[in-house]
Amino acid sequence: MKCKWCGSYAINHNSHGRDGSDGELCDVCYWMKRADILRDALEYAIEKYGSPGGPWNVPTDPGGWIDRARSAIAKSGGKQ
Repeated sequence: MKCKWCGSYAINHNSHGRDGSDGELCDVCYWMKRADILRDALEYAIEKYGSPGGPWNVPTDPGGWIDRARSAIAKSGGKQ
């Protein structure tokens, strides 16, 4: 079986931390799909809670998670 996204035959349903779902995706595309989901969640969290002094600030690191989340999104090719 070939990956429906890229055509690779590297489909290992029970290896590399896979849980058996998305059986039509190769190992790389399986994790890329999950990275997209995480990026979307981070973008939403920044939009909703991402102002300094907001409810998700950690007293010892005010705004630190916002900067780290924005950096992660930028590295992944997202909007921030």
